[in-house]
Amino acid sequence: MSEYRLSDLLDMSIIQKLADSNFSVSGMPMTIVDTFDGSFLVRTGFSDICANFHRACPESMEQCVISDRAVQCHLDQEVHQYRCNNGLWHIAMPIVVSGRHLATMFLTQFWSDREQVDRDYFILQARRYGYELEPYLAALDAMPHFSSEKVDYIVSYDKALVRFMADLAEQSLRVIEARRSLEESELKYRTLVENVPIGVFRIDPSGPGSFIKANPAMLRIFGYESFEDFNDVTVTGWYQSSADRRSYLDLIKQDGMVKDLELPLKKKDGSPIWCSLTATAQYGADGEVQWIDSVIEDITERRKAQEALRKALEEMETRVRERTADLAEVNDLLRIEISERKHFEEKLRELSEIDYLTGIFNRRKLFDIMEAEIGKAHRYSRPLSLIMLDLDHFKLINDSHGHHVGDAVLMDMVLIVRRSLRKVDVFARYGGEEFIVVCAETSLDGALVLAEKIRSAMAASSFPVVGRVTVSAGVAEYRHGDTEAGFIERADRALYAAKRQGRNQVAAV
Repeated sequence: MSEYRLSDLLDMSIIQKLADSNFSVSGMPMTIVDTFDGSFLVRTGFSDICANFHRACPESMEQCVISDRAVQCHLDQEVHQYRCNNGLWHIAMPIVVSGRHLATMFLTQFWSDREQVDRDYFILQARRYGYELEPYLAALDAMPHFSSEKVDYIVSYDKALVRFMADLAEQSLRVIEARRSLEESELKYRTLVENVPIGVFRIDPSGPGSFIKANPAMLRIFGYESFEDFNDVTVTGWYQSSADRRSYLDLIKQDGMVKDLELPLKKKDGSPIWCSLTATAQYGADGEVQWIDSVIEDITERRKAQEALRKALEEMETRVRERTADLAEVNDLLRIEISERKHFEEKLRELSEIDYLTGIFNRRKLFDIMEAEIGKAHRYSRPLSLIMLDLDHFKLINDSHGHHVGDAVLMDMVLIVRRSLRKVDVFARYGGEEFIVVCAETSLDGALVLAEKIRSAMAASSFPVVGRVTVSAGVAEYRHGDTEAGFIERADRALYAAKRQGRNQVAAV
């Protein structure tokens, strides 16, 4: 608010027209003066005595400025009537917006019809400032006279005008501040989207489908070097089969969204890739799908592992069928096969829940656990906290030493953090170098202690090749009504604050 003037909040040309109309009806001169620099924002009916004499002479002009500022001592009054240092009557009305005095409306240069003008005073005034006497007295005689009833009527109208301008400026200020808040939120959202390792994009689903927005992770997933190349591609070019796209669009139109839909797609060079897609349709005023917002994750390696396990299971079942001749032998083999099957099924389950690099829970399993823990915290009013961890300057490690060293740092970091955790704590990889600890039955204070323990352990450790690596941590406690995404977003805000404070920090919201 401190940087705004009244002219920033209102179209003063419109106010000038209102003032001109007011003067043509009432005959009462009016000015609106900027509090910051004393400049005229609005001026109408300005009389010769001020324009050609009082404000034309530097010495008497200084008296005008002193008189204009006198209203600062009477901001608690809607209307302040006073005689200025040059001997003329003024009525001042402060224009206050959000508690700040931005400008003053002056009704000026008039006489009451019951007042006897002291001409001797103005003759002395002319001599003091070197005015030509006859033109000065002519200007004095030309000033309008009003009855007290008419002055009261004009003041009543202009009080309402001042309130109208203040209210209008308040509304304009709220719009400006709302727009600024929106821009800040959009900047934070854009920063998050541009740095998250999962693809985020928006498409126009009509025709072959064109990209409206996409984050940098999309280039990595689909093998593009620049956004220029990527934007030349239509969505249809992704699909290995056009039938898959038709099926996907049918689901969107039917339900308005899809979640964790696994699709066979292809990269820029035509090589196959499997992706998990979650998308939500956004509708226009006509009820038709206007665009689709989506997140996408490369699950090719996971699918390969699942396929390898599936083939192993098929081979195992084939061996079982071939050995049915000897029942006893089959029973023995069957017990072995059942054990192997359980082992393979457990491995398959782990692959869907465990992060392949670090061996801890992955993002999918994290959300399942959070859903259950939030349900318990809500039902039984028990404390629940989150710690979001992020390796400081991890990109520099990858850029300087290569991703194989970066992967080794991630795995060593997991070992260090695990030694600091309790049995009840759940540790998961959120994505890239971001990790989350779910602290059941733990208040914010308890989670802050644990986060500091983790931070200290990391700071005290030395990593091969790279040496010292630190983490920043953001801590949040569950609030009634939090969703999984909202809970994580608050922890992320705290993490962002820790980064802002210089990294290797713990912060909370």
